[in-house]
Amino acid sequence: IACVVLDEVGLAEDSPNLPLKVLHSLLEDSEVSEFTKKRPNVSFIGLSNWALDPAKMNRGIMVQLEDPTPEELVKTAHAIIDHPSDSENEIHSSKLTPYLKSLADGYLVMCSKETFYGREDYFGLRDFYCLIKMLYSLCRDYNTTLNKRILLHGVKRNFGGIPDIDVEEIFGDVMSGLDDTGIGPLSDPLSLFRANVNCYVNSVSTPSDSSVVNKDSHFDTTRYLLLLTENVSLDILFQSRILDERTKIMFGSSFPLDKESYNICHNINRIKIYMETGETVVLTNLSNLYDSLYEVLNQFYVNLLGKNWVTIGIGSQRVECPVDPKFRLIVIADRATVFQQFPPPLINRLEKHTLDISTILPNDPVVQGVVGKLSDWLNNFCTIEHNGDTLKYSENVCFVGFQQDTLSSVVYSTKSKLRYDSINGENEDVILEQCKLDLLKLASPDAILRLSKSKFDSEFEIVSKTYFGLKLFSLADYLQQLSRNAVTVENYSIPKLSFVTTHS
Repeated sequence: IACVVLDEVGLAEDSPNLPLKVLHSLLEDSEVSEFTKKRPNVSFIGLSNWALDPAKMNRGIMVQLEDPTPEELVKTAHAIIDHPSDSENEIHSSKLTPYLKSLADGYLVMCSKETFYGREDYFGLRDFYCLIKMLYSLCRDYNTTLNKRILLHGVKRNFGGIPDIDVEEIFGDVMSGLDDTGIGPLSDPLSLFRANVNCYVNSVSTPSDSSVVNKDSHFDTTRYLLLLTENVSLDILFQSRILDERTKIMFGSSFPLDKESYNICHNINRIKIYMETGETVVLTNLSNLYDSLYEVLNQFYVNLLGKNWVTIGIGSQRVECPVDPKFRLIVIADRATVFQQFPPPLINRLEKHTLDISTILPNDPVVQGVVGKLSDWLNNFCTIEHNGDTLKYSENVCFVGFQQDTLSSVVYSTKSKLRYDSINGENEDVILEQCKLDLLKLASPDAILRLSKSKFDSEFEIVSKTYFGLKLFSLADYLQQLSRNAVTVENYSIPKLSFVTTHS
């Protein structure tokens, strides 16, 4: 008996073309085919995150699965880590088995939290299953039992994207009984990003001493990446060397012609080429492509003639594409867009992280001290005193494009530009002065003229002379300065992403 399984069938309900209407006649028990004069001997199973419309629900048997119990989660976790074909499986699985119950309890606590920015389905069972697979893989690769470093890395990789959630507290029952001196991968934001993007490189390069070298997770337990940001922070990824000049970046837009089927097919073909050649691809504002990539995001490949193959859907067409193991996919999206518009199946298939400069900048007292001094300097810059009255101008009035993480971004980019590995007492003053100069480039002329009435009145002449000496009064001047000040690291020119504001 043939059986047709439609995964995420609920997604088709959102289409204005109503493609599922063709199923009505096939779901009727008494319906006889006009071609064969027989009833179709085909079973049908549809999997969905939500109920379909009554016309389909009434033609079948609805089986509604409730949230799993801790016992069911533990049973599923056992099935994930048990591999009878692997002779060493029992050794590796025994390192994780004692902690499965506590991991399941931690997951349920995570799901019982209040809604994340209005979403109750931000985390799902896929996140828990991927956590179990990753912890098993890490314990196997490092040849050790579960410890705090491995658990923290796995939890942050699979339950990220929510900056105000303390995963260490939620999984505290597990961590309290673990060794905090064991070996394992790093868990700072940059290390988490690199572990995902470079997972294939790490998996095929076996160090001579696994207790010293960070191997990171094996690539077959690593999902593709979703970075939540309040602005497209590609510059951060390039400066931190997570991405390089070989990375393929695809931008989308809301222009009508960019939403035409021709342009969608063109972008899908580009992704097919990158999949076959093993490139790293960054997708930004391309929500009209994601529906075609669900099979790719599942990472459930068919191996044929030594190659992995996966299906890509373009409208009603299905295309088989080869996938190189080095292929990586990164989706960068605005945080509000993810929480308001992304469907649960898309969110749950991706490894989620928050991308902003505050998460990238080291939480070091010296670094935070530079940011604090810069904040005080900015406050004095924006405050004027006249006839005994004090008036505080907004930062984004005095500095074009100023936002919450501008100061942290300036400090981080200055450190990279001056090629300092870290910020310390020796270079702190140099970095601080360069940051002030970079901020002056963002200042508006009227803010400079107001300095004579501010706490900068003694420095007004110096600051004014420096500002007007920059000669950034035309686009040509600015482009020439960019070419003169290009930053090169290891024969690689770091890209400069700029936003030019004009008055016309």
